[in-house]
Amino acid sequence: MDAIGDPLLPRVTVKKSARVGFTQCLNNAVGYAIAQAPRHIMIVQPTVEDADDYSKDEIEAVLEWPCIEGKVVEGGRKSGNTIRRKVFPGGSLRIVGANSPRAFRRVTLDHIYFDEVDGYPDQAGTEGDQIELGEKRTLTSDQSKSVVGSTPTETGRSRIAKRFEESDQRFYFVPCPHCGEMQTLVWGDGTGPGIRWPKDRPQDAYYVCVNGCEIDEIHKPAMLAAGKWIATKPEVKGHAGFHIWAGYSLFENAAWGVLAAEFLRVKDDPNKLRVFVNTVLAETFDVKGEAPEWRRLYDRREDYRPGTVPMGGMLITVGVDVQKDRLEVFVWAWGRHRQCWLIEKRVFPGSPFEPHCWAEMDAFMGEQWPHETGTLLPIGKLGIDTGYATEQVFAWCKRYPPALVVPLKGATSLGAPAFKWGTAIDQRQPGSRKKRERRVGLVGGHVLTLDLYGRLGLDPPTKEELAAGAQYPPGYVHLNHEADEEFCKQLGGDRWIEAEKKWVRVHANEALDGWKYARAVAIAGGLDNWTEARWRQLEDLIGIREPAQPAAEPEAQPPAPTPPATVTAVPRRRRVRSKGVSL
Repeated sequence: MDAIGDPLLPRVTVKKSARVGFTQCLNNAVGYAIAQAPRHIMIVQPTVEDADDYSKDEIEAVLEWPCIEGKVVEGGRKSGNTIRRKVFPGGSLRIVGANSPRAFRRVTLDHIYFDEVDGYPDQAGTEGDQIELGEKRTLTSDQSKSVVGSTPTETGRSRIAKRFEESDQRFYFVPCPHCGEMQTLVWGDGTGPGIRWPKDRPQDAYYVCVNGCEIDEIHKPAMLAAGKWIATKPEVKGHAGFHIWAGYSLFENAAWGVLAAEFLRVKDDPNKLRVFVNTVLAETFDVKGEAPEWRRLYDRREDYRPGTVPMGGMLITVGVDVQKDRLEVFVWAWGRHRQCWLIEKRVFPGSPFEPHCWAEMDAFMGEQWPHETGTLLPIGKLGIDTGYATEQVFAWCKRYPPALVVPLKGATSLGAPAFKWGTAIDQRQPGSRKKRERRVGLVGGHVLTLDLYGRLGLDPPTKEELAAGAQYPPGYVHLNHEADEEFCKQLGGDRWIEAEKKWVRVHANEALDGWKYARAVAIAGGLDNWTEARWRQLEDLIGIREPAQPAAEPEAQPPAPTPPATVTAVPRRRRVRSKGVSL
């Protein structure tokens, strides 16, 4: 905040985690401008929707502060004030979205604040980089200032990381309460300075200083009060850069014990670990864009029967890839700890512009798959690509309820989440006045491809480890012999080109797309957030375990006859009707 208010620092960069109060710093800067030092300010949020939310959630509260109340005239457009534009004596505030190509036109600014820049689209329409465009609007001001803050994302493409490297790189040094050594707080790797905790007791986490002193969190407030920012590149002038992560925060939800427990919860899931590294440690995540070699996937296939759901699978989702001469259908089963099993692959030949292709899909929708227990499982959710033959795909989708069939399209941004609901599409019948809308699911292909490649890189337990009771790692992808050489090559069909920041297809990738669609609709159904109680309920329903029964007195039973030595006793599987398991 001192740097934002310093007229000798035209550029300020904050590479930060969540839970450190950066948004409040921006709010205070706006309040100071309105109450004490009028100027023209613009705040840039990732999207127009984010801009609206920021205005309603943050700026409206600022305008109620006693020192500001009444300085911004209420009213509509005639008063100059709207949700995203506020006018006050001697100055103004604009709140815009980085996805708006018109946001940076015909404005002259004194200060511009860029919030969460790593969430921006690659550029504002066809206009170019938003930070460059915005800073150009402050060049004629005699109090020009650019403030950029964000949690970082991926190594090599993070805007905030690149900008921080150009700054004087300030870190917050604090004294050890025992030896007095000034040092920065780090997460650590368990061998040097950093956060540690006793085995199975993350809530008792403590800090180890560079000299080996053990520091209890009760000392953190005093350490922070005695700390100071030190520039590690003091030769850089006029650009103050700050790095701050959640380990410094005094918020209760950023206590060292809370962070340790959070790390233990996500460490085995590359996708969740990435969020921890970005939003807790305020560091970029080193993404490995290389797919595993197809031969390794082929050699590690398992012997469960195609078309049958193994014991661990409990819910079926389907991904459908639409090609010009066929529909490729991929059936996956999902279980605990985000594990998944390939069940089977189908190909329905024919153009999607011809009705017989969709007739085969209709027949497929009524099928069920036998579980290893004997229960029949129907489709829980199906996701289908709308990128080709879009009208025909939508026409087929409306035959089925939205809870069962989800039309999908790829998100345009690399930073898009794995799944997000898009806008609704009007699907009313010709001549009908009744409006029928169908929501489209937006698939974050970049995130999902990285997720899959991380999963495919996991090593399975050895036969000896499995015999000793070892489990497959969380997120493991099980493949049966339905996965032939071509299928395994298709799973790794895309390669990430770091220099160009894009994916390049190096092989046909229908299997990759089919997994992403099946995974996306599983996320849409909330599978990742299911509670233990729900998993147990599903196990009872399928017959994986017997439902809990009231305790009863055991009855005396005659000893069971011993089968002949040449006969193997096999537990009888009950064949039952479909349980209708769905998302």
